[in-house]
Amino acid sequence: MNLYLMLFTTFFIQLIIAMEMNIIAPLAPYIANYFNIKDSYVLLFNIGFSLVGLFVPFLGAFAD
Repeated sequence: MNLYLMLFTTFFIQLIIAMEMNIIAPLAPYIANYFNIKDSYVLLFNIGFSLVGLFVPFLGAFAD
């Protein structure tokens, strides 16, 4: 049961990440201008947050 729950949670997080990337990528130039950073940093920050979110179910399962 825990394996299926972990896989479902990971799939659900992947789905959210895909939708989030489709929203953030077109807004990257505006966000970069607003915060005075490079355009590529916006996408790198988003990828970094997504990777951390992807590993949360695994870390939570191993914590138990």
